[in-house]
Amino acid sequence: MSPTSASSMRRRPTRIWSSACFGPPASGYCPSLMTAAAAGLGFLPLAAPMAGRGSELESPMAIIVVGGLVTSTTLNMLVLPTIYVWLARRARRRGAVP
Repeated sequence: MSPTSASSMRRRPTRIWSSACFGPPASGYCPSLMTAAAAGLGFLPLAAPMAGRGSELESPMAIIVVGGLVTSTTLNMLVLPTIYVWLARRARRRGAVP
């Protein structure tokens, strides 16, 4: 879920947060996954340990970059929408959101 869709959700409370976060990935999921996959696959040859100059520096750096891509994509796709839903339910219980 992008920040723009989150702000539009606040303006239109008739739409349910959970269906917006976990519903069909209309605009955000596919480009994000494809970008992370292309970058990760591009770094995989560098992550393979090979003999040669600079490989002792390039290999660990590439492994860190691929791990960061996996972590950030997972957080963006699963954890962030879950936090949005949790905060919306919490605000609704407290009466902050109509």
